[in-house]
Amino acid sequence: MSPCSIIDQALAGQGYPKAEPLVANPKTGCRTTKPTAGDSPGVDIGLSLDSGRGYKENVGNPSQASDGNVNGRPAVIEREPMNSPGQCDVWLEVKPDSRAFVLLASGSDTAKACQLVEDVAAKIEPLLPKN
Repeated sequence: MSPCSIIDQALAGQGYPKAEPLVANPKTGCRTTKPTAGDSPGVDIGLSLDSGRGYKENVGNPSQASDGNVNGRPAVIEREPMNSPGQCDVWLEVKPDSRAFVLLASGSDTAKACQLVEDVAAKIEPLLPKN
């Protein structure tokens, strides 16, 4: 399962360029960036598939995290993971002991970034192995 093909499939037809592997984790992580257009800020989306790590492990800003679900799959939603406005993450459970990590950064509106990342996570979730 390739994180780049998952991002590309989930975002097809939405104006994002083809996802590229992350420099630090080319086998398990990818990202794509839609540039700023007019009054709309750019959107940077990343996906990392982490085997052997639970979806509640290593949440960067626990005080801004909450339990939730995406299409019925357990998840953690984290606002401003690095205390940076305009960022939001979703950590999805992939049983038995893995996770999919979706990160979105866009402008400085955290509420909008969280809505966008939840929408993206809802499109990625069906492409993950079933729990």
